[in-house]
Amino acid sequence: MRKQAQAGSPATWIRGWLAPLRYQGQLVFVAQVGRPVGGRFVPRNDPHPILQGNVDEARNYLIQDLMYSGGLDKLGFANGVGAAPYSQPRTTLDGATYYTDGLRAVVFFATRPRSMSDVEFLDWVPYLSEHDIPPPGDPADAHQ
Repeated sequence: MRKQAQAGSPATWIRGWLAPLRYQGQLVFVAQVGRPVGGRFVPRNDPHPILQGNVDEARNYLIQDLMYSGGLDKLGFANGVGAAPYSQPRTTLDGATYYTDGLRAVVFFATRPRSMSDVEFLDWVPYLSEHDIPPPGDPADAHQ
């Protein structure tokens, strides 16, 4: 899937898979989200964009979009494969590097529009903690 942004901003790419488990009887989907490097200068029809290395920013952008659209019912975080700080990024199979706080967002979609103040925050894994943020002016922030 690809969610096109407004005013020439880059699209958000979402890849989703149905997980072989249920949570309280509901289907569980696993998704990967990313935004292309280059901002509004990325060609719109590029089938293979170079995704930015700050995967947490793409995750947080999607969460904000869900909250502002009224489509979010509950939000929590779960531990993933572990943190990959900016000083020690990981490498994908195709050679791209990325860094992350290691947390995965867990979202529950609303069946009716909800205000941001009605979103339930699940107390699973603390989200607000110290993060390894790239220094200002670093090439990883060039897309902003």
